[in-house]
This record gives sequence, C-alpha cells and structure tokens, in this order.
Amino acid sequence: MLEWAFVVLLIAAIAAAYGYTKSDSTSSYIAKLLFVSFLFVFLLLVIFSLFSTAPPPSSENSKLPL
Repeated sequence: MLEWAFVVLLIAAIAAAYGYTKSDSTSSYIAKLLFVSFLFVFLLLVIFSLFSTAPPPSSENSKLPL
C-alpha cells in the first residue's frame, strides 16, 4: 500500500507543477484541484499503511530460483 502512496504523491507533484506554474485559467484550476485531491489520497494511504494490521509479505513464498 505504501508503494501506491508514493505513486499518488508523484501524480500530485506533477499536477502541482502544472497548476502553479501556468496562468490563471480553467486548466490551472483543475490541476490545483487534482493536486489537493491526490495529496489528500496520499495522506490517507500513508495513515492506513501505518495502522495496517496486515502482516508483512512472507519471503518464503518468493519465486526465487534458490
């Protein structure tokens, strides 16, 4: 779940770069809205991963040839 949080953070950073460097247009407003939305989702995913009760993945089931 933490990997997805960083993917969402990357999308938020791209939206922020587009939204805060362009002029005040509708697309800039939409990019700012997407930035705030993805930042909120990122924070939720980080909080959920910190308080998750799922055990870490087992290394015994790995598909390594050894």
